[in-house]
Amino acid sequence: MHIYCLYCQTEKCPVTVKVLERCGYDRVIYPQAITRERVQGKNVDVCRSLLPGYLFVYQEEPLSNVTKLKLDASAKRLLGDARKDYELQDTDYDFAMNLLQKDGVLNTIRVIRVGDRVMIDDPVFAACEGEITKVDNRKQRARVDFKLSGMDCHVWVGFEMVKAEEKCETGQEDKEEG
Repeated sequence: MHIYCLYCQTEKCPVTVKVLERCGYDRVIYPQAITRERVQGKNVDVCRSLLPGYLFVYQEEPLSNVTKLKLDASAKRLLGDARKDYELQDTDYDFAMNLLQKDGVLNTIRVIRVGDRVMIDDPVFAACEGEITKVDNRKQRARVDFKLSGMDCHVWVGFEMVKAEEKCETGQEDKEEG
């Protein structure tokens, strides 16, 4: 398998894939990732570009004219080593093969750790800031401990409902006493 990587105009990746397949290239993929997001109170899987602008072209036979590939794709540039005809090598090749096996779509894993300061992405808990005290990776959920009216409380929530505190717009900042 001969694999080439192109960098193209980001928003045109889906169209460029179709153009290249019509031009006769064996297989063209732009990497995508499925993320779970909370939309109108429901968990929804959303497909987003994993590496915006990058296309991977898979060929059974090596290309005799890689410049034609760049022109066909209206690509900004071919990635790789010109001395090796821009074919991906080593770990880049392995990555591209793994991508091909998954048909270009990867599931993302959110890193949730005990001790993270978070907010819960739900209107009921809008004012609650807390700390993750337990993680259940098998069930994809975390226990968040927080104070409510001065009382210690906790709740188990799905990973998709946990937002890192520094990304949340709370309007409050930590103040150091001095």
